[in-house]
Amino acid sequence: MFGSYNRGDALLVEALHDSLRQTFGEGSRLDGIAHFPELERVHLPEVCWHRPPGRSYLTSPTLRRLQNAARVLVVATYAVLGAPRWFPPLAPREQLSAVRAIRDSDLVVSCAGGFLIDTNLSILGNLMQLATAIRFRKAIVIAPQTIGPIRRSWIRPLLRWVLNRCGIICTREPYSYNYVIKLGVDDSKVRQLTDLALYHRRVDSEAGSQALHELGISSDERFLAASVVNWSFPRSSDARASRERYFESFCWIVSEVHRRFGYRTLLVNQVSADLPFARRVKEKLGELVVLDERDRTPAEMRGLIRSASAFFGSRFHSCVFALLERVPTVSLAYSYKSTGIMETLGLGEYVFDIDGFDKPTVLARIVSNLEEGEQMRRRIDATMSNLSFPTFASVLAEYAIEPTSGSSGPSSLTKLSLQQQ
Repeated sequence: MFGSYNRGDALLVEALHDSLRQTFGEGSRLDGIAHFPELERVHLPEVCWHRPPGRSYLTSPTLRRLQNAARVLVVATYAVLGAPRWFPPLAPREQLSAVRAIRDSDLVVSCAGGFLIDTNLSILGNLMQLATAIRFRKAIVIAPQTIGPIRRSWIRPLLRWVLNRCGIICTREPYSYNYVIKLGVDDSKVRQLTDLALYHRRVDSEAGSQALHELGISSDERFLAASVVNWSFPRSSDARASRERYFESFCWIVSEVHRRFGYRTLLVNQVSADLPFARRVKEKLGELVVLDERDRTPAEMRGLIRSASAFFGSRFHSCVFALLERVPTVSLAYSYKSTGIMETLGLGEYVFDIDGFDKPTVLARIVSNLEEGEQMRRRIDATMSNLSFPTFASVLAEYAIEPTSGSSGPSSLTKLSLQQQ
């Protein structure tokens, strides 16, 4: 995952951090496992960050796979032996310290997001961390997740084995909930929640206004905000044609909004890896587009987007930024995550498949949002103010009570292990 390089991931981590602090108090110690711990130490310095156990950072794919395999073997041996002090330093210190953090914790929480899908083999590292927690008999909570589909048949029994040994499994859309049940997981462990980012509470309006000023957007200018995604269309029979169709359709919609309303479009930067695609849009449309290339905090991005008249997002969590600020939103979905969450919010008519969407229909939704902005804002406000799901804090509260003698739960919650994989 991108970690804080992806403002959507940062949004989820902040919301998870706040849920943990709300439930267990400021005195609880938080350990985190993240791909770039040096970055997360800047983002959330109050968390003690470690590198993912078993992970290689070599640039050569072949050498990286070999080192991954060797480190996984070392870390697994270290965990099986109980993470002893005498163990030789056969893996990086920060990776071994991650195993000790899991061993010494009272509760292990798998970070909200999408870590339990097999679009790549990183799922094995994530499952290994959970298996380590199982080895040390820890209480495990899976924060609201996208889970599945698992296309590799040999991974499914591993996932089922791990999930059946977790205490609570939270899913963030109906597809994941149904997938976990069909996988053969005890349904009493599974909870249907929604995306944890919808409970984010940090916004910096002053920084957002200052950013707009720096970008040349005046306080009284009306504009469309949008995000693009540098998507490879892996499920398309002609990925290149799908990518070009997305590009041309996106540019056409932005041009039509300008022609009809005179509004420029602000392209926000949720993930810097999308900037090459965003620059291409800027190059084609020129002054119709304002491109923000800065890496901003989630609070700054919320402050930036809240002044938009409407939002047109290809990155889902940029759409969440907009919804949190009650900005009328149209979403392009490259996974069922976006579709499922928008549908559970009662906004299913405002989400479209990124591959082959009908551009006049999408434009019509954006135009409607621009023309009926206040009515749509009230609708979003009613939805966001009355989310019909349990909060993740209420799920965590089940672990905040001292267990009775013989319980398998934690004896006290002074140390929490946050897995941001």
